[in-house]
Amino acid sequence: QGRSFDKMRSLQIVLVLVFALCASTVTAKFNLDKLRADFFNATGSEGNLYLQSLRYLQREPPVGKALNREASPRAFSTNTIEQKLDHFDETNEKTWQMRYMENDEYFTEGGPIFIYVGGEWTIASNSITRGHFVDIAKQHNGILFYTEHRYYGASRPTSDITVDNLKYLHVKQALADLAHFITYQRENHPGLANSKVIMAGGSYAETIG
Repeated sequence: QGRSFDKMRSLQIVLVLVFALCASTVTAKFNLDKLRADFFNATGSEGNLYLQSLRYLQREPPVGKALNREASPRAFSTNTIEQKLDHFDETNEKTWQMRYMENDEYFTEGGPIFIYVGGEWTIASNSITRGHFVDIAKQHNGILFYTEHRYYGASRPTSDITVDNLKYLHVKQALADLAHFITYQRENHPGLANSKVIMAGGSYAETIG
């Protein structure tokens, strides 16, 4: 009789747990539906949450704490370099202007090249004027560059982003852009002919740097 009672008690506990689980699942589903609706329909000063999230995806990674100060205006500049639209098709002669930023405040001849590789965002000066990466460049008398990824920010290889044109938004093309950028700087920038190259990045750009 005691065993029967224990079995009944165990069955009751199981049923209670199943009921609680079902109830929580229904509640969770209801909340999930509400969150989904809010995500796509709620509006604010920057539009609905869905559009805001897309903007956040293209924000530059945050810069860490550092002891250095901002670069002087004379040491910092924004420039462009000509890139091939397709590095692997010799018959395609189309080119475009890739934007990049430069900070040579701490550079001495022969110092290393520090490249902060741009990713899925618009580049800004913070990453090469402050932060740990800049501290390292200062310590080693290096020059800092910040490259902008094709099809982001002001670096637009084509006038529109049709499906056909987006075939040029490819990691192999982006790597070729970086290779050409390094070659160009070594050949044209005084004091960089034999400089070593150190690259860093965040998010997707971290994997190609």
